[in-house]
Amino acid sequence: VAGGFLYFLANLVTFENLRTEVASVLAQLETPAVIAGAALMVGERLSLLQWAGVALAVLGAMYLMTWLARQK
Repeated sequence: VAGGFLYFLANLVTFENLRTEVASVLAQLETPAVIAGAALMVGERLSLLQWAGVALAVLGAMYLMTWLARQK
């Protein structure tokens, strides 16, 4: 429980001090980063379909970054 609260608090403080555009991209990349980290550090094995989902999320974040850059 304490770890979950500290995680929430760290996200709250971090995202509060970032521009909305940056925070949205970081939030989009958070889950794929955790999944890739678990695969590398803990040896978690994902199926091909799960890796495709990770790739899709990363591509979505890349598209979001490109779209936000064009808006300026």
